[in-house]
Amino acid sequence: MQPMSVLQFVRLGFALASIEQAEVVRTCREVQVVDGSWVPRWALEAEIALEKAGYAPMRVRHLFALGRERVYAELEALVRAGKRASVLESRRAYESGGIDGPTKAALAEALRDHRAACSRCRRAEPCLEGEELAEELELLFPHERRKHARA
Repeated sequence: MQPMSVLQFVRLGFALASIEQAEVVRTCREVQVVDGSWVPRWALEAEIALEKAGYAPMRVRHLFALGRERVYAELEALVRAGKRASVLESRRAYESGGIDGPTKAALAEALRDHRAACSRCRRAEPCLEGEELAEELELLFPHERRKHARA
């Protein structure tokens, strides 16, 4: 996949899912799965939340087949029952792995691929595409900040 395509998917709110996860969310008529494994982040988070709440895989598939509104209603019920803090949660920038781990890895790989293929980057010259990829990676997934006090 082209590095700038990865960046575009991330900016549009897509997340990289496993093939199995993409197959489940694909049953929702409002969900667009791109390139086989890029799905809207809300759908990936919803699928994972429902599974963590103990929903059987077939029930999760069924809820997605009923549509986004039904999936959200189920998540709202989990919130009311105290099994979830909120319907959808913000990206946890400093969390390694988790729901955003594959997306972060894809964005980092896109930056590496770009830098390897770009003659400007290899010569350490300014490159707008490389800078955009690096800025987005840092914005969405900043390096972990030190937790100890400064001396």
